[in-house]
Amino acid sequence: MNKPFHNSAAFLSLFRLSLAVYLPLNIFVTKGRDMTLMPKPLFSKLLSPRARRIRGVLIRGFLYALPCAVILALLGGCSTTQLTSGAAYNSRPVPLSQFKSIAPHDLNAEIRAIADIEPNLEFPARIGFAKIEHNKLQPVPLKDLNIWEEARDSLPFAAGAFIPLSPLITASVSKDLESRPRNAKDLLANIRRGSARQHLDYVLIYDITHYNAKTRNLLSAADISILGLFALPSRDIKVETSASAILMDVRSGYPYGTASAFKEAGRMSTSYRSDSAQNTIKAQNSYEATRLLAQDVADMFIKLNRINNPASYEE
Repeated sequence: MNKPFHNSAAFLSLFRLSLAVYLPLNIFVTKGRDMTLMPKPLFSKLLSPRARRIRGVLIRGFLYALPCAVILALLGGCSTTQLTSGAAYNSRPVPLSQFKSIAPHDLNAEIRAIADIEPNLEFPARIGFAKIEHNKLQPVPLKDLNIWEEARDSLPFAAGAFIPLSPLITASVSKDLESRPRNAKDLLANIRRGSARQHLDYVLIYDITHYNAKTRNLLSAADISILGLFALPSRDIKVETSASAILMDVRSGYPYGTASAFKEAGRMSTSYRSDSAQNTIKAQNSYEATRLLAQDVADMFIKLNRINNPASYEE
């Protein structure tokens, strides 16, 4: 796995520095007057030639640095390979339901067919993990990859290979390629299809959901001024994040276990940076919730292996 060169922090620092220099300069050269409501030609005339040159250098420097920072932030990544046999994958026996057909509106037969499924858990195995966020299958970020690898390494037995599910491979075998799946059932079905194409035995599907709250406080009365917009913390931000996971058999759909974790965080922010602050909290919560979830998933794996192989835990 290749470690990417992270430049998101450097990019944000560059943007903040440019903004911190550019705004005070405009206020200074216009003698503290608010130019946001004035026409652009009049605003330019109020600047001295030297101030216009400095302003131009700052803007050009920021515009040149922006694509460079974005390109550097996108460098690197992770890669996976697959050379497994489809014949060997399909040769493994799968307990199938004896109820081949269900009469329309026969709820009793439907319930029996749903319940008529047997576990087929064996370690080591090829175990995939798929991330759902905003009701859509997402690429697994590097931070999450490291979390799941650490969880696998902490297991007291050889669970097998942990392989991220590729959204591109899943899209290539999904039935609905033009739009998002209509519901969670369609999404889970497509994940199983993608997992089968990658010859995964089981897939760990985890979902990240955020609940946001952004309210004004007493300092919001100063929002009509530049000081209030950019300097005073007039917004109270709170983000609750829930993470849930299910371990599913790719071949039969048997659910082997579930896990969940929660993370809550909040902070005060200026009105101008409230959206950015909210996104920052979401990213932090998502990482922490995934880390807590991975610990519960590791415990779930240990319990499953203990039930499946009790002799290996006898002293």
